[in-house]
Amino acid sequence: MAASVVPPTVAVIIPAMNEEKSLPTTLQSVLAQKPSPQEIVVVDPGSTDRTSEVASECGAQVLTSPRGRAVQMNAGARNTKADVLLFLHADTGLPEGAVAAIQVAGAHECNVAGQSAWFLVIEGFSFGAVMRLARLGSQSFEFLPLAVTTSARRMLEKGPLRQQLLNSCIIIAWYLGASPEQLRDWYRYQIAP
Repeated sequence: MAASVVPPTVAVIIPAMNEEKSLPTTLQSVLAQKPSPQEIVVVDPGSTDRTSEVASECGAQVLTSPRGRAVQMNAGARNTKADVLLFLHADTGLPEGAVAAIQVAGAHECNVAGQSAWFLVIEGFSFGAVMRLARLGSQSFEFLPLAVTTSARRMLEKGPLRQQLLNSCIIIAWYLGASPEQLRDWYRYQIAP
């Protein structure tokens, strides 16, 4: 008789800054998952709207951290106990069955910078995030045949051509060796109102 495999536990970590309008839809998509993730964490660096209250009202654990997506993601990761961390943008919805698919995939454990790590990529995962993982030496990814739904607000605000041009320029700059800080500052400058 084969031993039963215990599926990995999943935590959803959402860095959010002034996302009270888009967060309810995102959290509804997470809360609708069967099975449910073991933890849902929203990390807020001090929003001026009701982001924290909305997250709490929806049942998410709310943490505070300094500003910066990576800083927020790290704060969320440090405060979870799950086997698999699913980082989700505050304006991105999970498709039905995403948590189940992650558990079935089981993830591939790999070693990154001397630590054991799990990496799962749902289609739509940012190219930049995959490239940063590759730079850290990770060669093991599990690609899931799922598609997330992300708000088109940036495309609508800037126009599709201008937004795609900005994204392409940032990717090229990354390949040419621009630092993450330079790219962040350029992106922030370009998206400022």
